[in-house]
Amino acid sequence: MTITCAGTKGHARLQKVVVTYTPTGEASVKAPTFSLESGDYDEAQTVTISCATSGAKIYYTTDGTTPTSSSTEYTGPITISTTTTLKAIAYVGDEKSSIASATYTILEILESIAEVKELSSGDKFTLKLTDAQVLYVNGTDSYIKDATGAILFFRCGLSFTAGQILNGTISGTYSPYYNLPEIADATDASNITATDGDEPEPLEIEESAIADHLCELVRINNTTTVVRDNYKVFNTSKKTTLSISSDCSYDIVGMAVVYGTTYQVYPRTTADLIYNIDQDKASTQIPTDNCTGVSVDFKRTLKSDHWNTLCLPFDLTSDQVTEGMGDGTQVATCAIDGEKVNFTTASDASISAGVPVIVKPGTVSDEYSFSGVDFTTDLSNVEGDNYSLVGTFDPMTVSEGDYFISDDVVYKSKGATTLTAFRAYIQTNSSEGARPTITIDGTTTGIEALDLGAITTGKTYNLRGQQVKAAQKGIYIVNGKKMVID
Repeated sequence: MTITCAGTKGHARLQKVVVTYTPTGEASVKAPTFSLESGDYDEAQTVTISCATSGAKIYYTTDGTTPTSSSTEYTGPITISTTTTLKAIAYVGDEKSSIASATYTILEILESIAEVKELSSGDKFTLKLTDAQVLYVNGTDSYIKDATGAILFFRCGLSFTAGQILNGTISGTYSPYYNLPEIADATDASNITATDGDEPEPLEIEESAIADHLCELVRINNTTTVVRDNYKVFNTSKKTTLSISSDCSYDIVGMAVVYGTTYQVYPRTTADLIYNIDQDKASTQIPTDNCTGVSVDFKRTLKSDHWNTLCLPFDLTSDQVTEGMGDGTQVATCAIDGEKVNFTTASDASISAGVPVIVKPGTVSDEYSFSGVDFTTDLSNVEGDNYSLVGTFDPMTVSEGDYFISDDVVYKSKGATTLTAFRAYIQTNSSEGARPTITIDGTTTGIEALDLGAITTGKTYNLRGQQVKAAQKGIYIVNGKKMVID
């Protein structure tokens, strides 16, 4: 209460009395309540309004303005078919309640991921997925593709797995990040049916086409430039920086992404880096950084009906050998005793990095693929006093007096023989030793080391058993032994 006084000495007159009343109890008219809470909805909703005060009349607005007794009087359920802010007030005579308010967002239903990408950042929507495939899941992120394109569901925590096929609806907010199309706030997948599908296959593209395939699983072949120092390998806890030698050629599989204007491919694991090593190239193609758990396409022609010398810059388990070279692949390791070069077929068909062996592949090819390998540049030759089996990762010329094996024939080099990479040859350590004898599992092969072009006296026969007088280049039987005439 405020009292203002005026008058002469000894007298006082009240000019104005102002009384301010602040109620301490509940309002006599309770605020209206709505049957539906504020929120996002993917279809039209019906809302009823009620008031707990007996005899109250309710007035409302749907345009966000403050309701009064002059607003629309509530007489029955209200249909909300577009995004609406509903406000209501209740009256009993001249007494009124506080204002109740709720906002209902009716989301636009989009039929494809391509339509999502046409939205503005911050737009909310409901997406209908039809036979969409989960390409990759990294922690709370999911890359999903339908017939029109792919998009990243960023930090949505959806419980999907790669390869699943999705059908149904899901609501979210379009939230592109540095030009990468992303969906945020899509955490409720209760209207999605997920069924198991095939492992996602990468789409082979050129590096220049990354911008056209953002958020897709892609493969770029035979490149030296796609993976740079700012590329990361995805995993559930962190991203690991890759540093790739410029001498290496590789194929890369991963998610096509962009950061601003920089287009990149993010491999899912190091196995998505598929190094190309070629029998016709030098060992500088072997990676020395980030070379653990990677994949490799090995370009080397192997014959299944002959033993092939082989020296690889990575270990292979017997399962990896079978997967890469085919069922029935045989691997024989070497031991040397004097002039005897003895090969023994291994029971588990594994191959140790840098150790020369001979193999018969189960599958004939000029390219073999392996995954989950660890590269090394170290060689571990099989040493003997008179001879050594020497592996090489480089094309090389076999020195005069050394021996090499081709098509189950042992040749003595005259110094002009070039071997392609990832092979082995027999090095002569002593000029006093006898010529080497090759045995496999204790049995002499019947093919002994013979000088190229050397021919002795005695009858000469071709491989059909016909005696010849003037032998041309080829393989012949002389004195009961095979010989090569160069």
